[in-house]
Formats: sequence, structure tokens, C-alpha cells
Amino acid sequence: MDIRKLFGVNKAKESEGAWVPIGGGIEVKVKRAGQSNKEFAAEQMKMLKPFSKQIAMNTMDMDVLRQINVNLFAKHIIVDWRNVSINGETIPFTKEKFIEFANEMPDFFADVFAAATELQNFQDTEDADLEKKPVSSTDTD
Repeated sequence: MDIRKLFGVNKAKESEGAWVPIGGGIEVKVKRAGQSNKEFAAEQMKMLKPFSKQIAMNTMDMDVLRQINVNLFAKHIIVDWRNVSINGETIPFTKEKFIEFANEMPDFFADVFAAATELQNFQDTEDADLEKKPVSSTDTD
């Protein structure tokens, strides 16, 4: 197997964002969450440093960790969305709306998190192939 086909990524998709379906016709444009996203990784390290002992001891409050991640994703990961509506009214993307929905609907944030961390979403594959693959274990659309 060609290792570049297996692990290679499209650098533009990693840094500018890739459109990923998360279910129900909703798509999010996300940058890659991880070490390749230098600003994200640096701020994540900085924000988690005060909790290093708790993380090492596996005693960190999961709600605090989730809120840190929501704020990091709003600032560094999510770029846009499509087909988001409430009661038939289209909701335009804003960082503030993302934070609101991520806090209100943890499963929405879990799917965005999965989209931003899945290697395949940042590789050069056909969009049709991406649409066939669920981005999380809860997505069966």
C-alpha cells in the first residue's frame, strides 16, 4: 500500500477547511484539529496547562474540558456551515451561534469534533466517497 495514499493529506483542506456532511443535510466546513493546525495546538496546550495534573490523574471535569474545546473549535476549527435551520428558518453561521448550538446540543459538537479529527476528511478523495462515510458512530444518514 502506498503510504502517501494511506496517510497523506491535502494541506489546503487542513488549513482552509473541508466541507464535511454531519447528517440531515447539514454540512460543516472545518479545519483539521490536531498538531498540523499550529494555532489550535498552541492555544490548546496553553488552555490545558493549568489542568495538567488533573489530566494526568484522569480527574479533570469533563464539562470544563468540553467548554475549552468548544471555544477552541469556535476560534480555530469551524469555518462555516450549510443547511442549518430552526423551524424552517435558515441560521447563518457565526462563531457565537456555533458556541450556542455546541453548548445546547452536545451531539452536534461531537459530530463537528469527529469531522475535524477524521483524517479521511482532509485527504484527496472524491466528495461522493466522503458523503457515503458517516463521520461519527451516531451518524447513520
